[in-house]
This record gives sequence, structure tokens and C-alpha cells, in this order.
Amino acid sequence: MSSAQPESIHIETLDETPDETLGTTNPNNEAEAFAKAIDKIVKANYGSSKSKPKLREPDPFNGSDSRKLRTFILQCKLNFQDHPDQFQDDTTKANYILSF
Repeated sequence: MSSAQPESIHIETLDETPDETLGTTNPNNEAEAFAKAIDKIVKANYGSSKSKPKLREPDPFNGSDSRKLRTFILQCKLNFQDHPDQFQDDTTKANYILSF
């Protein structure tokens, strides 16, 4: 019995842009790099098949905990990248985000 292993892929890291005011890396760049890495993995695993993974709705964000905002935005970005046919313009993206 053989078990199929997913192909190993190389994920290029993006250069970190220093935040000049704090002397640290910009979390938005890190989140963007993470979203792109996830997108590459999804495309590598599902690129050859016709079916796409089901669109997972992001966890609702009501503003009560500002620490959850980054996760909410990342989840939305992942959906936008994985389903470009559903989010073709900024208006569609904004309406999607506002619905949560």
C-alpha cells in the first residue's frame, strides 16, 4: 500500500520592510507574505484538480478585540486570492468584508 505525499514546493520569502518608526518589521508585509505562501500551497495541492476547496467565511469581526483584525483581514485576503473569479473588483471585496 503506497501513500501519496504532496509534492514539496519552495516558498520564496519576501524581504521584510523595516518599520522606520519602530525599528521592527511591518506586520502587514508579514501577513501579505503569509497569504501568498498559503496561496502557493493551495495552488500546488489543488492546481491539477478541477475542484477548488470550499470558500471558508472569515470569523466575524465586530471591533471589540482589535487583535482579531489582522486575522480577519488575512482570512479575507486568502479568499480573494483563492477565488479571483468571485472578487473581480474592489467594490465586490468591500461588500464581502462589510457583510462580516
